[in-house]
Amino acid sequence: MSTSEKILRYIYLQYGAAVFVDSIKLKTLLNAKIDGTDQMILSLAIDHAVASKVVRKVLSANDHKAIASIIDDLVNTGKWQPAVATKIVNCFVTAKFGQKIEPDTKVVFAKKPSCNLANYNKNIFIISNKVLKKYCGKSSQVCIPDGVVAIADKAFYECDYITDVVFPETLQTIGEKAFFKCSKLVKIDIPDGVSTIGKQAFKYCSELTTVKISNSVMDIGVESFYGCINLVHLELSQSLTVIPSCAFALCSKLISVKLPEDLMEIGEFAFAICSNLIDIEIPKMVMNIGIYAFAACKNLESLYIPENVSTIADHSFYRCSGLERIVISGYNVTIGNSSFAECSNLSQVQLLNDIYSIGNKTFYQCNNLKFVSLPPSLRSIKNIAVNFTRMQFVTKGSRFWNLLTQ
Repeated sequence: MSTSEKILRYIYLQYGAAVFVDSIKLKTLLNAKIDGTDQMILSLAIDHAVASKVVRKVLSANDHKAIASIIDDLVNTGKWQPAVATKIVNCFVTAKFGQKIEPDTKVVFAKKPSCNLANYNKNIFIISNKVLKKYCGKSSQVCIPDGVVAIADKAFYECDYITDVVFPETLQTIGEKAFFKCSKLVKIDIPDGVSTIGKQAFKYCSELTTVKISNSVMDIGVESFYGCINLVHLELSQSLTVIPSCAFALCSKLISVKLPEDLMEIGEFAFAICSNLIDIEIPKMVMNIGIYAFAACKNLESLYIPENVSTIADHSFYRCSGLERIVISGYNVTIGNSSFAECSNLSQVQLLNDIYSIGNKTFYQCNNLKFVSLPPSLRSIKNIAVNFTRMQFVTKGSRFWNLLTQ
């Protein structure tokens, strides 16, 4: 690594991914450690959101498509020279992942299955009626035989020596607790054809860093990836309409995730304690956000809730201490008890359109809150009837402030 890369890498490790999104803080830290031409060029790159884009879009050091997109944007929009743009973007990528970019290297999963139901090793797999009942092998890399259509409940339960698994294209379902506590499993690529992932299927896979779920998957079970504390790269099926309870709770290294466009419900605790999550876009079709859905996502900075959302349940964004601004644009929306309580950096709240009711302690201990806009559609706060004829801008000291914050 160059000196600049080493300093950026140090900053990333010391302050976490969130610092790459905070341009002011990142430039301040850089200015204290780098001077001259490097400092000037890196600062310009930060102003062009290069650091932020690398954190949010680049999934690995060899994610060439995403890296190329950022470079092209610098060249086409910022009018940078291609060689300089490439060098600077790669500098931030190296800082994030701690390794040089290999131009022809791709993320590689284990080899495709070389066996099928006619010739598989019966000492390694117990298979009946095309269902893999139990894995009895000791290899760290597993190729499930072609022809298997289902993985039974607990088939790989607590196989804590497995690092890689490749699924056959014939696979359709993954059972409950199928890979529960496979604590050395590193990456998962769910192939086209799989429609269902059972509850707790990959729970406590603590070394899992990369998950790709194909668009054929229609349903994932509760707690399916709960406690995958090293999960960084998550590609969800765009066919999902529900993120169930605790599906990705305690995935504390998850930085960003693209939710399916047709998603309708985010279940309780779905992304709770994803403490490094900095960016989440609620799709426009979502109607319900469950209790504690994003609780303690402390690096989440801003939030826009689209117009189809009708329920923001109790404690849904509780203790999102980095959250600064909220805009809720739904119709006939019910905001639950303590939904945004203890969001200590929250300063602005805009409630647009038809907000129907606001629960108890909704903005409790939001000590940095400056104002809340309340629409004329609002009918109750803390079960106390209100009747506005126009938009109200409520500030500290006004008669409605205590109803919202205590």
